[in-house]
Amino acid sequence: MRGLVWRSHPLGELANRGLEAEINRNGGQVLLDQRVLPFGSHHQKLVLVRPRSRPGVAYVGGVDLCHGRRDGPDHGGDPQPMDRHSPYGLRAPWHDLQLELRGPALAQLELSFRERWEDPSRLDDSPNLRAVLSRLRSWLTRKCSSPAPDPVSQQAVQVLRTYPRRRPPYPFARQGELSSARALTKAIGQAERLIYIEDQYLWSRAVVEPLARRLLARPPCT
Repeated sequence: MRGLVWRSHPLGELANRGLEAEINRNGGQVLLDQRVLPFGSHHQKLVLVRPRSRPGVAYVGGVDLCHGRRDGPDHGGDPQPMDRHSPYGLRAPWHDLQLELRGPALAQLELSFRERWEDPSRLDDSPNLRAVLSRLRSWLTRKCSSPAPDPVSQQAVQVLRTYPRRRPPYPFARQGELSSARALTKAIGQAERLIYIEDQYLWSRAVVEPLARRLLARPPCT
C-alpha cells in the first residue's frame, strides 16, 4: 500500500500523522505531502486498487475520504458524522460524486500517482525541523511495481489534471498543467443547447469567462 496524504492544517495534521503511523507500522508507506503553493492543498482524490491476479479498479472524484462525507441515493447522510452541531442535523445530507473506473484508463490514473510519488523534491518546503525530516524521507527510494495492463473497453476516457506553476517546479509538469480547464472551455465552446457543470473548478476565470461569453451571446430562454 502506498499513499500520499496532504499534511493539512495543524489540527488535521495530527489525524493524518496518526493514519500515516498506523499504515507504516503495518507494512505500507504513507507520506505527508506538503509540496503545494502557499495556502494551497492537494485535491486529487484517487483510490486505486491493482490486484496481481485480476483487473483493477479506481475511484476518482469529489468525495472526501473522511467521516461526514459518505451519503447515499436517499441523502440520509453519513452514519459516521463528523460535525455533531451542524444546523442541518446530526447526519447532514451531502451531495458529492465519485466515479468508478475499470480498464486501460487505470494506467493514466496510476501514472498521475506515480509521478507525484517518485517526485524527488522534499515533502515540505517550510524552513523548520519538520522540513528537514521530510527531506530526509524524500531521499528514500519510493518505487511502485507495475501490474499487467487491463483489457481494453468500449468507452473513451480522458484523465484530466491541474498542477500549479511552482518553484521548485514539478518535474513532470514544469510549467504546471491546466488540462481540466482546457477540457471545460472546449466543452463550453462546443455546447449547442445545454451546459450543465458540476465541478469545483469554477473559481477559475479561465473557465468562468468563456461561460459568461456564451451566455451573453445566446441568453437562456425564458
